[in-house]
Amino acid sequence: MPEYDFTRATAPYNFVPLPEKARTVAPPPPFERYRDSEGRVSGYFEVDLETLTPLYIRSTLTPEEFRKRQAEKDEKKKEQKSNFYSPGFTGEDRAEIGAYLRIPGSSLRGMIRNLVAIFGEGFFEGINDDRFFYRAVADQRSSLGVEYNRKMVQRRPDGAFQPKVEAGYLYRQNNNYFIRPAQFLAPPGSTNPPTQYFRVNEKTLFPLIPNLRGMWRDDYNWMRTPIWFKPTRPMVNPQPHRINLYYALLTSTELSINMPAPATGWFEGHLIASGKMDRKHMHWVIAPPEPTDAKDIRVEDEDINTYQTNQGITQAIKNNKFSVIPPADKRGLPNAIPCFFIRQHDNLRPQRVSFGHTGLFRLPYKNTPQSRVKSELMHNIDEEEAGFD
Repeated sequence: MPEYDFTRATAPYNFVPLPEKARTVAPPPPFERYRDSEGRVSGYFEVDLETLTPLYIRSTLTPEEFRKRQAEKDEKKKEQKSNFYSPGFTGEDRAEIGAYLRIPGSSLRGMIRNLVAIFGEGFFEGINDDRFFYRAVADQRSSLGVEYNRKMVQRRPDGAFQPKVEAGYLYRQNNNYFIRPAQFLAPPGSTNPPTQYFRVNEKTLFPLIPNLRGMWRDDYNWMRTPIWFKPTRPMVNPQPHRINLYYALLTSTELSINMPAPATGWFEGHLIASGKMDRKHMHWVIAPPEPTDAKDIRVEDEDINTYQTNQGITQAIKNNKFSVIPPADKRGLPNAIPCFFIRQHDNLRPQRVSFGHTGLFRLPYKNTPQSRVKSELMHNIDEEEAGFD
């Protein structure tokens, strides 16, 4: 066996290109032709295999473990590891334990079938038609990061960066979903454009919300809760050793858990304290919803399903119960969940919407894996299917 670098992982079939044109063959004969009868169709492959790299056989038993297993009377203990990957008997009386480990024939069959599909320029089947998700907040170099930031962030004339996302409240009405946009707010006399959302340093919130943990702590908790605030004007906020950001910052004098008295100039919005990231120290505050449904946005079922069934809801979102889809029994605007969203400006009708629980949420890819494969490369009979099915 040649020397092998155990520090490297290889996946030689990850980058096998698709053929320009798939090779078709005649359909296989009816199943009854495989029986022991006149004109039957049968055959086999002769294959020489050579182990060039270490081969991992999972859940196998050593010969000694196999002997103990055979003597074990407790059936539950016998099921802990399978004979499928374990040494076999040798000798006519099947009393001697084999000196070699076994590779299941079905595994070899599947491997050979894959090789036949590749070298036989076979058709492609089982290609996922779901839209997967991606996120690349700090990536400014790769094509993925450039595309993500192009959709989610814009650079202002003064050089500062500003999110493109909008904020709102996702709710269910009958069997349809809508987003009620948040109000655009600004302090009296401000000449800067109003905004739907604000930022607040987590340390500002600790005296107001005692059960909010710091993001540096292991027991940090995600949180979504109502909060009263006075709007501030957006401005450029210099970041030490980093790019400048444009947002409206709330301080302790503009925040309250309870409705202030008098309440003039105060609004009840929602605080969003989501997952932690390296050097992250700010949370979001979303303004209250628009008072009427005149600006409501219909969210198509496909966008809801994409978020629910693919990777829009990560395990962390599930664990923290932070999905922005209201439960089936919670309907109407009073049960709406605050969210961030972008409208997909790609000439689709009806208009598509991507959304998430935080300002820089995960985006679905525009295309599905299946949509990138030519239709003539899928769903027909090739050498692999005719020979193995």
